[in-house]
Amino acid sequence: MDTKIKVVTKTAPQQELANSSNIIIGHLNNLNKLKFSDISKKVGSLITEDAWDYGIKTLNPAPTDTISLNLNKVILAALPTKCSRHNTPSHAHSITKILQNLNFGHQESHQIFILCEKHNAFASGCAVARAYPSYSRKTGTQVTKKLVNVEFILANDRNPISGDEARSIEHAIFGIQTAARIVDTPCNEMHVNTFIEEVKNIAKKLGITPLIIQGKELEERGMGGIYGVGKAAENPPALVVLSHTPKSATLNVAWVGKGIVYDTGGLSIKVIT
Repeated sequence: MDTKIKVVTKTAPQQELANSSNIIIGHLNNLNKLKFSDISKKVGSLITEDAWDYGIKTLNPAPTDTISLNLNKVILAALPTKCSRHNTPSHAHSITKILQNLNFGHQESHQIFILCEKHNAFASGCAVARAYPSYSRKTGTQVTKKLVNVEFILANDRNPISGDEARSIEHAIFGIQTAARIVDTPCNEMHVNTFIEEVKNIAKKLGITPLIIQGKELEERGMGGIYGVGKAAENPPALVVLSHTPKSATLNVAWVGKGIVYDTGGLSIKVIT
């Protein structure tokens, strides 16, 4: 499923909201403090003040709860009220679960309003990304492109999310979705050569030319370990280097990670030679 997630600082036009599923997520104490006059600026005439008051009074998170207003045009969702040592005050994991469990029908546009403190906005935005995986091989259903707008309504903070902060969250969302798609893609599709193409695409976005050492060249350049492990594969192993060299840099920092596209689980498939 191709899903484009945008972090917006301005609410979409009323007509667009009317053709979307609108989800308002927050902790119950923050939702109770939110005035209808403030939320009506976001969802306009989609709900009445009586419907809003009814929804707030009906919410009973255990640990979460949702209620539909106006035939799923507006959905209220309450996050857990308790926090343990295993999670954070943002309850970002619950945001993901709520969005995954909602039935949006055939709506291709989702407007997500997250009511939170400003310091929880980044984690909350990342949680939205996890609810919209981009890899799917389902058949029998029409593949449509979804547009998801995320807008933050800040509690107890008069400084709204700036454009730069919104872009920063968007970059993190892109990274999460990309990493999830690579992990979810099976190795017959995400083999070494495909993985290299993924790296090239990212490098192009960043204006970087990657260094790619693949196949026999690995052995020739003294990297026999990498070559020996994967040389029997149909797609030869590779070492890919992305370098960022700002002029003001004073230190060299290297991040090294394995891009494992296939693991035999202990079965040896290396050739004797």
